[in-house]
Amino acid sequence: MNVKIYTSSQLEEFACAKRKEFSSWRPQRSTAIDVYDFVDFVGCEPDWKYITPDQSILGCVCFSDTTLPTWESYVNKQSKEPEFNNFARGTIVIDQALNEGKDRGKENYTVVHECFHWLLHQYYFSKNDSDAVHSCSKDSFTIFGCSEDDSAINILEWQANYAAACFLMPQEDVSQAFIKRLRLKGFPQKPLEMKRWVNAHISMLAKQFGVNFNPMKYRLQELKLIQK
Repeated sequence: MNVKIYTSSQLEEFACAKRKEFSSWRPQRSTAIDVYDFVDFVGCEPDWKYITPDQSILGCVCFSDTTLPTWESYVNKQSKEPEFNNFARGTIVIDQALNEGKDRGKENYTVVHECFHWLLHQYYFSKNDSDAVHSCSKDSFTIFGCSEDDSAINILEWQANYAAACFLMPQEDVSQAFIKRLRLKGFPQKPLEMKRWVNAHISMLAKQFGVNFNPMKYRLQELKLIQK
């Protein structure tokens, strides 16, 4: 299978180290993360194209020079034939419809997810010549757990998801923000029940950290702040 297995602790440590390096590298310091600055930091180039006519693929990473089909606009499966564009090794292509939309959390998570594919998985794709490009569908971003018996792709997607979550939602920062927002005296002795009033706080925390509801919910569950 040729997939390197990382534990969640290893991925967390790696993502935290990258965030620390990135924070000292970027010329303008602020609390908000500019994900396209992170693309530059990892040594890649961003590009925006309509990767599919139906937004079924949100992003991809070019692990070697390659040619990809792209569409003139985001319409439907009955659209015109695609054009073929050349992309250099190290290009991270983000679906243009995602970039033009209003869902910044989804775009942020997609971009950082692709960056961690580049950082973690070059060894894998260098051994698979047919995989010059790794494309991530919508389902790629729903894999928040796996086992060593899973398919190689599921393992790779989980690794990229987990590292992206740790990078965008650092453990200490999220924990402190959660405690402050819910006006707790400290770290809860046991995870809080998932009730409607908790959902509202999850949504606000997601907005604060530039992600969507589900990534924040899974991160809080992983940190044992709320129940699964």
